[in-house]
Amino acid sequence: MGLWTTGYLEFHEPSDLEAIPLLPVPPPRYKCPDCNGEFTDPRLLNEHRFLEHPTRAPVLSLNGRILDDRPVHITRPIVADNIDLRNVTTCRVNGVSMPVREVSTRIAQERNQTLDIVIWNGFVSKTHQFIVSIADPTHIQAVDKAFIDSAFNGPLTSNAIARFRAATDRFITAKRYQHGICQYLYGVLAKDRSPDSGLRHDAYLEKYNDAAEALKDFETPLSKVVIATIAFHQNRFNTAHALVPSLRIGQCAERFDRVLDGEALTFGDFASIPMDDVFSSLLIDSDTERVITNGARSAQHAAEAAEDLVKMYETCSNGLDKMKFAFFAVEALNIRGDADSIRKAGEICKRYRHDVHVGRWAESRRRG
Repeated sequence: MGLWTTGYLEFHEPSDLEAIPLLPVPPPRYKCPDCNGEFTDPRLLNEHRFLEHPTRAPVLSLNGRILDDRPVHITRPIVADNIDLRNVTTCRVNGVSMPVREVSTRIAQERNQTLDIVIWNGFVSKTHQFIVSIADPTHIQAVDKAFIDSAFNGPLTSNAIARFRAATDRFITAKRYQHGICQYLYGVLAKDRSPDSGLRHDAYLEKYNDAAEALKDFETPLSKVVIATIAFHQNRFNTAHALVPSLRIGQCAERFDRVLDGEALTFGDFASIPMDDVFSSLLIDSDTERVITNGARSAQHAAEAAEDLVKMYETCSNGLDKMKFAFFAVEALNIRGDADSIRKAGEICKRYRHDVHVGRWAESRRRG
């Protein structure tokens, strides 16, 4: 048996050590580094420092905009002077300490890298992520060329998108650009209810949003048309017009934008440029093309087709596009001008008179 289980009395005889009084151990003390305060609990210390010694949060800004905790995608070269750090005492980049004065230069020098940056001011910290993916201009041009080649090589299908992707996968620095274009094209297939899409119809909204996010920092004609077409569909007409004012979709958007200000819709042909034919073949979905085509009618032709326009309005299942056909139908009926047409136009306007976006137009176009 072990020593401590023998029960021998000699091991239990009192010793002089037992006469020494045991003193209570004092509780730990946590000192405030900013004053003479002491606390028994680290939580109390933190609360004290937060309330009595507030520290300004460290700030990182880019081009004058203070950044939050969302990842920042850098797709174009930036200047170190446009990166500003304030209230920053220490920082780490990808886990490595770095002098604060060198951080902006490090970010500006990168071309294809993810930077996880943690900045501190005392015990207050913030984390930022920069996803730097600056495309080689020659890669962007190669993707554009592959897209145009696809536009002249048949209708838009899943296989056409796959061929475009395969032809551009090697342009590594333009991956985000390629991805945005493909997401949009998949969205067009879903929106048009293409039989080989493989996506639900309403999935086009997610694809459109993904495409706009991926392409928003590129300044190419192709990216502008994609974003403008998405904005046009979402009835953000001023954005669409600002991006592509010379294209048919931009001109049509300008007319709709004036409608939102309460003006009458203007019919008439749009000025066309060669680039329109290239982009329309693959970029513009069938519903949007139908809207633009109807907007190009002359006033007389619109009046003659008023019943057709009313039917398009009534049968349109997409709420965003339905509003556009309401503009067409009401204006065509008002141009026709007979009592029955005025009454029908008024009935359509009644449905929109309380709409925050088009209520002013609806009130101004009611004549009956």
